[in-house]
Amino acid sequence: MHEGAGLGACPSCGREVAEGAKFCSDCGVSLTGAPGPASPAPIPPSPPPGAPRISPGALPTVASPYFPPPRAPPAWAYAYGARPRTSLPTAAGVLLIISGVLAMIVWGLVILVGGSLYESIIPGAATLFCICGAIELIFAIIMIAGGVMALDRRMWGLGLAGSILGLFTIGFVFETSIMSLIALILLAMSRNEFR
Repeated sequence: MHEGAGLGACPSCGREVAEGAKFCSDCGVSLTGAPGPASPAPIPPSPPPGAPRISPGALPTVASPYFPPPRAPPAWAYAYGARPRTSLPTAAGVLLIISGVLAMIVWGLVILVGGSLYESIIPGAATLFCICGAIELIFAIIMIAGGVMALDRRMWGLGLAGSILGLFTIGFVFETSIMSLIALILLAMSRNEFR
C-alpha cells in the first residue's frame, strides 16, 4: 500500500485509519457515523425485597441481610489442632497463682508463729502446726504449678489438682478456698482448650 493512499483520519484521536474501516484501530471510535460499541452504564444492584431503604450517606439502623453474623468454626476444625481460645484458663491460672502465694504466706506464718503461741497451752502444738503447715505448703506449691500450667494451657490435670487442693488451704478468711473454687469451675469449663 502506498503511503497516504486510502487513508483517513480518526475524528476522535486524529490517527490515520485505513479507508473503509468501521472503527479506529487505536481508540475504537466508530467511523461509520453510527455510535460504536459503548460500554453500558453500570447498574447498581437493587436490594432484595423487604430490605430497608437507605438514603445516600446514611448509615443503616437495622441489621443488614448482606452481612450475616459470624459463626463458630465447625466441630471437625478442632480435630486438626484449632482449639477455641477463651480467657477462662488464664483467669483460672491467675487465681491459682494468687491463692497459692497467699496460702504460702498464711501457712508460713502458722509454722513460724502458731506453734510457739500454743505450746504452753497444748503440749506438742509446735509439732502439729509444723506438720499441718508443711502439708499446706506442699498444697500451695501444687496450686502455683497448676496455675502456671493453666496459663500455658497444658497439663489440665495438674491445674485441676491444684484447684482441688486449694480448697483445703483456707487462707486468712477462706479467700484462698474461694479463689480455688472459682478456678476449679473455670478449669472444668475450659477442658477442651488444653493440650
